[in-house]
Amino acid sequence: MYKKKKRGRAVLLHAAASLFGICSCDSHGPVPESGYTSSGPVEKRTFRILFEEGGNFTISALEGYDPAKVEEGSDFKFRVTPKEGYEIVSVKIEGDEFSLLPDNEGVYTLECVTKEIKILVEEKILTHKVTFVGGDKFVVTPVEGYDVQNVAHGSDFKFKVVTSEHFELLSVAWGEMALQPDEDGVYTISKVTEDVTISIDVAENTYELKVPSDGSSYTIEFAEEGLDLKKIPYSKEVLFKVVPADYHVIDSVMINGEELTADEEGYFSYKNGEGIVSLTVESHHATYSISFDPNGSPVSIEPQQIYGGELATEPNAPAREADEYYDSYTFDGWYANGVKFDFSKPVSEDATLVAKWSYGNAKSAYVADSWGKSDFVVTGAVASMMNINGATDGMAWENGKVNAEKKQQLLAAFSKTDEEGVFWNPRSNDSTATIPSINFKELLKTRNEIIMMVGGYN
Repeated sequence: MYKKKKRGRAVLLHAAASLFGICSCDSHGPVPESGYTSSGPVEKRTFRILFEEGGNFTISALEGYDPAKVEEGSDFKFRVTPKEGYEIVSVKIEGDEFSLLPDNEGVYTLECVTKEIKILVEEKILTHKVTFVGGDKFVVTPVEGYDVQNVAHGSDFKFKVVTSEHFELLSVAWGEMALQPDEDGVYTISKVTEDVTISIDVAENTYELKVPSDGSSYTIEFAEEGLDLKKIPYSKEVLFKVVPADYHVIDSVMINGEELTADEEGYFSYKNGEGIVSLTVESHHATYSISFDPNGSPVSIEPQQIYGGELATEPNAPAREADEYYDSYTFDGWYANGVKFDFSKPVSEDATLVAKWSYGNAKSAYVADSWGKSDFVVTGAVASMMNINGATDGMAWENGKVNAEKKQQLLAAFSKTDEEGVFWNPRSNDSTATIPSINFKELLKTRNEIIMMVGGYN
């Protein structure tokens, strides 16, 4: 059979006769089965089938076939078996350009042999591929003369492995067998007889982050729980916070002398460390200033510098002399933002303490909040009149409700109660206000003195 399109059996037989020197059986009439002709007995001729020798293969005739003696007109069957590590490329008859093809059982057939035939066999050595797996953090370079796509059967393959920067080579393995490089860093796969897969295991370099152990001034909180500080991958971004202890302030955070800056959420970050890196935190115990405003007393009190968490010292109560408004004053405590200061609690911020006073008998009278506009207003220039409580509600009104803290600050600033006066609100527009005309003459009939405070609020 041949690697050629067949156009019918007649053409095939003709080709066989041409290729193998077979004479068509009907050219001289059939050969008698007895081996006799009219002239007497005739002995059939025989031919040899010659095989090429010395190749990496063996040719064997099927049982019942003798390559040294093939009768004219008969067939000859044989097999071609490559040696280990080789494969058959082609089987041809000498002088013929076409290759013979075996049947499904690997048997080649020479049909109707009429001459001596020499069989030519072309073989080639098998080749194998070497594949490397394990990621992209390394480069494999075959030693000169070696090709990963074409490794001859039974031969060796040599290569080198170079890891990416900041990675280290952990192992090179062929199946279960670990490979070791020679002194030049060359790995060798010996006697390759099949496709090979080499596993390469690399790991990113790690570094150790040393953190200070001072837990009295601050604590360090890492964003990742369970982070192994002794083996941090080179490119891993480490996030952490430095949380100051109560009454302490963080001055700087540094790694190996390089100062770090926290992000908007308070996290510091670090990566690309090598070897051992050290985290350094500088902090100090916070101090706060407590100053004193005697609020009318001539006493001068020095400010106090207090370490956070410690107590301020309450100074001696100041004294205030009588004046044109009241016949006496009684010290009622120190206040910060309208709230009485508690000297038994640790100091945690700066504060200015203002002396608060209780009044004795008034030397002047205030307008009672029960008076209406008609009691003192000559013209209609007053838009409204409110007691102090109502007025401070209005001044502390924010976002649809009264800001209680701001109201307390206003009340402390006025140091007056509803029984001590009223607010007169003049009519106004965005830029001007009309001051009401007040009948002081009428008011003074019942009061020796009237105090009038004029001001505004935003």
